[in-house]
Amino acid sequence: MSLIAYSPVALYLLTELLRKSPKKEQRYNHLSSILIAVSNLLMFLLPTWIHLLGKGPSQPLYVSAGILIGLAGVGVRVAAMRTLGRYFSRFISIQESHQIIRKGLYRVLRHPGYLGTLLIFVGYALALSSWPGVIINLKIFFVVYSYRMKVEEQMMLSYFGPSYRQYQKETYKILPYLY
Repeated sequence: MSLIAYSPVALYLLTELLRKSPKKEQRYNHLSSILIAVSNLLMFLLPTWIHLLGKGPSQPLYVSAGILIGLAGVGVRVAAMRTLGRYFSRFISIQESHQIIRKGLYRVLRHPGYLGTLLIFVGYALALSSWPGVIINLKIFFVVYSYRMKVEEQMMLSYFGPSYRQYQKETYKILPYLY
């Protein structure tokens, strides 16, 4: 397996290190942040183990498609981070002067950063030619991130009230026309 298959995950970690830090944030639901960290680790380790224990060679088409999907995920995540700037946080939080952002990808999606993460880890598993890894990553993602989005949206509704409810009506969570 080529080490390039790891590039989207490596870039994901790099973006986490280089992003702007939130200012004066009031954090909510620490459990969801722990679950996100554990799930991201599992979405990296499980496809890797499946690949290393597997018998067949990597399929060049899957490797290429997986890397492209993963890199697209990095692009989506970086765009979300840049649009929110200091409001982008790995925690569920409200910050000083917090506002609902309705530009960039946030015009259509409420959680484009999570979409980016989904693409990164599904692309990674595909780049390893691991269909079981793709399925496992999809399941892990939707279980953990659905909980995260539910908690986050409850917090946003309690803080912003009707304006966030209207934003929910006008946008999708992470997948246009689907979810």
